[in-house]
Amino acid sequence: MRIDQALLNDRQHICHRCWVAATRHEARLNELDMEPQDLPQNPEQPSVDVMSITGYKRSANTSNSCLFPNCRADNLVRVPRFIKSRMLVEYKLYIPPSARICHVHLTSNEWNELEELNNSSFTAEHLKDMLDVLRDACQQSRFNFDNIESITTSELHFCTGLNHEEFNRLLEQTPSISQRSQRPKTVLGAYLMKIRTGEPNERLSSRLDMSRRSLERKLELARECLTNEFVPRHLGWDHISREEIVARKSTIPNAIFGVDNEVPPAILICDGTYIYIQGRIKSRHVSGRIYYSYILINNRAETARESIAHYYCSCLTGKRTVGTCAHIMSIIWYLGWARHQPSILLPATYLDDIVVDNVHY
Repeated sequence: MRIDQALLNDRQHICHRCWVAATRHEARLNELDMEPQDLPQNPEQPSVDVMSITGYKRSANTSNSCLFPNCRADNLVRVPRFIKSRMLVEYKLYIPPSARICHVHLTSNEWNELEELNNSSFTAEHLKDMLDVLRDACQQSRFNFDNIESITTSELHFCTGLNHEEFNRLLEQTPSISQRSQRPKTVLGAYLMKIRTGEPNERLSSRLDMSRRSLERKLELARECLTNEFVPRHLGWDHISREEIVARKSTIPNAIFGVDNEVPPAILICDGTYIYIQGRIKSRHVSGRIYYSYILINNRAETARESIAHYYCSCLTGKRTVGTCAHIMSIIWYLGWARHQPSILLPATYLDDIVVDNVHY
C-alpha cells in the first residue's frame, strides 16, 4: 500500500526510519510503473578509431609496471621527454604518456630489448602525442655542452653515460683538452656521445650544431688527449709508483715475503682463483642481435658444481636470479663435455665459435 493511500489521522504516527523505508519503496514502485519510452536513454559513446601503422609499435599505456617486458620493479618514474623522442626516431617506438620506467632500465642503456614489443595499434590521441613529442624534439634538438648545467642529469647520462660531477672530473683529469681547444666541454661531450650512442657523424654534428669535418677534428682531439693523459693515469703500471705499492702492502704478504729484506719489497700477488668465460651467441629469433654470456669459475672449489661461482647472460631469460638460461647451459655443456668428444652432432657444431677468441681455456 502506498503512503498517499494510507488512512492516517491525527492520532496515528510513524517513525523516521519507517518513513524513509516507505519513501524508498514508493520510489521503486514508481519506476516500475514507467513506460519503456519514459526511461532515460544513455547517450551514445563516441567510437574510438584504432589503426595499425606498419613498422611502428608502442608500449603499454599503464603506470603500474615498467615498460620493459617482464620487469617487476616497483621504483617507477615517468619516461623523460627526450627519451621518448629518441625511441621514436631510432627504434620507431612510441611511449604513451602514462608509461613508466624503473631506475635500473633508465640508466642501463639496453633499449634494444624494447624491440620485442609488438603492439602496433594506435589511436588519434596517440598520433597527436607522437607529433607533440617530435615537435618538442625539433625545438630542443641541439646539445650545448658549453652550458652543461642546462642539460638535465638524466639526459646527460643517457647521451654520455656520466653525470655532471663525473663529466667535470674527467675534464679536470685531461687538462690538455682545455689547453688545445676553446670549447673543451664540447670536445669531450662530443667524444663521449660518439662512443656511447654510436650515432653517425652527420646526425651527431647536427645535434651539436657544427659541420661534420669540425666534429671529426674534435673527436680526434679528444681521443688523443684522453690516450695521453687519462689512460696512463688509470691503466697500466704508470698510474702507480713503487712507493705507493709498498705503502699499500698487506700484513700477511709482508710477513711472508718481506721479513728478511732490508729494503721493503713491492709485493704483487697474482691470484688465479677466479677466471671468467665470455661467450657471444647470435639470437635465433631476431637477426642482428647478439647475446653476451659470462661465467665466473672458481678453480679452488671442491666439486665441479661448486666451481661455477656466478653467471650472467644479456638475454631476457639470463637476467633472472633463479636458474639459468639455455645460452649459459650450452657453454657449460660444450666446455665441460662436448668439446672433449671426437665429434659433435648438429646443430651443436656452431658452439665452436661462441667463445671469445682472446680467452683461452
